[in-house]
Amino acid sequence: MADVSNEKKEPSVAIQSTTDSYNPDTETQRPVSTVKKYLYHIPWASAAELLVVVLTIVGAVVLVVCIDGKEQWPTSIHVGTIRGRELRMSLITPATILSIAHSIIAFLIGLAVKDGITMAWWRRTLVGGTVKSLDQDYRFGTSLKNALLAGKEINIIAVATIGAAIAAMAQGPLMQRSLTTKLSTADSSVTMKAQIADEIPPGYTGVNLGSITYRRGASFYTNEFSSVMKNYTDRIPMKPIISGCNGTCTGLIRAPGWVPVCTVSTVPYQYSSFNTDTQNPDKAGDLNNNSSGLPSGSDVFSVLFSDVPSVGDANNNIVWMQMQLDVSYTSLQQLNDTNADGTVTSMNCNGTKTTHSCTLSPALIEYPIIINTQQANGSIQAPVVQIDPSQDPFSYKPVSYQNLSLVGDDVTGHSATVTTNGLTLALKQLYGSYFTLATYLNATDEEFVKIGQTCAVQFSNPTPDIIRALNEITLRIGLGATNRTTPVATYTVLQTKPVNRYKVTAEYWASSLAITLLSIAMIIPSFYGWWQLGRKVSLNPIEMAEAFNAPVLQHQDAIHKDADHLLELVGERKVKYVPVEHEVGEGSVVQKMEIVDVADPAAPAVASEDRRAKWVGGWHA
Repeated sequence: MADVSNEKKEPSVAIQSTTDSYNPDTETQRPVSTVKKYLYHIPWASAAELLVVVLTIVGAVVLVVCIDGKEQWPTSIHVGTIRGRELRMSLITPATILSIAHSIIAFLIGLAVKDGITMAWWRRTLVGGTVKSLDQDYRFGTSLKNALLAGKEINIIAVATIGAAIAAMAQGPLMQRSLTTKLSTADSSVTMKAQIADEIPPGYTGVNLGSITYRRGASFYTNEFSSVMKNYTDRIPMKPIISGCNGTCTGLIRAPGWVPVCTVSTVPYQYSSFNTDTQNPDKAGDLNNNSSGLPSGSDVFSVLFSDVPSVGDANNNIVWMQMQLDVSYTSLQQLNDTNADGTVTSMNCNGTKTTHSCTLSPALIEYPIIINTQQANGSIQAPVVQIDPSQDPFSYKPVSYQNLSLVGDDVTGHSATVTTNGLTLALKQLYGSYFTLATYLNATDEEFVKIGQTCAVQFSNPTPDIIRALNEITLRIGLGATNRTTPVATYTVLQTKPVNRYKVTAEYWASSLAITLLSIAMIIPSFYGWWQLGRKVSLNPIEMAEAFNAPVLQHQDAIHKDADHLLELVGERKVKYVPVEHEVGEGSVVQKMEIVDVADPAAPAVASEDRRAKWVGGWHA
């Protein structure tokens, strides 16, 4: 039975450094150089781990800085189709790379801090201390809670543990938070193909009843043109046959339209209630020829359309039609004449009348268009085209002028389909206007003023809007007249796609880098004094037990060996955790659980093999 001392004083422990004993130079009795002393048993693995951590965090920072503002990487790519099902291969994204980098950093810092804590613990044994201090150091190195609560007992082991925890918990989230995405656009030139009829088909827009002359115009729309006008007035989107545009495309396409050539003139305008008005017809006298009861010649706004023949054939038949647009508008000020008591004696409206006279010729023109293939929610839709509203309709360039016939093929004795007259009819119905300024004959100017009326009106020029509307309707005709025989035209357009771009927040990646470097700085001091240990060390319980001179691990050659060498010497010994009797005082015996060598004759008997022992790490004799 072993003798157990009753002394309660905590023992002081120390382990003799064996650096010189196991240095190969000591075997030949050669002196050890200072450089060699420090290089001997350098923790190369730990140094490599911390170096890889630094390289990894720097690589992660380089990655996020380089992709800042770049288009988001695809998550997968198309690799084929099997039985109608698309096969896609997943790709590595920056978020995945950052997650992998965080895992590498956390893993390697964990290994490095483990090595550093081990060396610091063993160096404490060389310096010497109490069993309690060794236990405290061990707890600091294996429990973050104990390290955080170290208080005034904090040391390099507790600091290293805290540093590793900071890196594990904060570095990854900060680095991943530094990389986000924002919605942006990407521009590129693409080739687009489109099918659009290049002229108005003969007899497409209207039907003429009666004598077939240009003066009669169209009586009503054809079925095809009626659908075009319904879609225009209902603002149904234009959907051309287009391929090659994915996103929003801008550029020029060729389609039928009209080229305006306009002259502008201005004249003074004056309207007065006096019968002696010299610039406008006498109000009273004009009533004799005006069934409306209003004086004529005082129009302040008008929009008029008419068909104009341009070229006749040998038989003097009209073969080329144009259109005439006349727009007049005024800007007026009201000037009232009064007598001494303030009574209005006359009302005068003075200003300027502006007239735009435009001849519109049919032509193949280049339209500035905007094509959109994406809806607001990002899903793909059929291409929708619109004429760019920011472009001046007078700037549309003609490719070639066109000789459009008056009528189509459907001609009978008193009716025919007409080519452009239906358009003129549509414009008259949409924009044809004639506004006059007048007072009733029997109403005095004073009464007109008293009821709050005024002639101070301001009209703006509607000509650009009318030209734009005419060309949109004609473009719709080109789209509606498209069929399988329509040639396919190729265009180069600017494609703008909504894309997600990476956005990097410097504050986050800089914080992640700083925390990682700080963690490394907190771990490195734990390696101080590695040259004093003289061998590899670990916190392996076998190695630590041998250092505490455990009897079961004693061997004549086991002189402060590391765990691997120690196991080569005593690894085959069979041990068991059993109660061992110890004498305490005179005649008193206590039992204490110990791990003993069962080969020792004094050891208690070992039970037979139990199959369950293998599941709990057991063995059999």
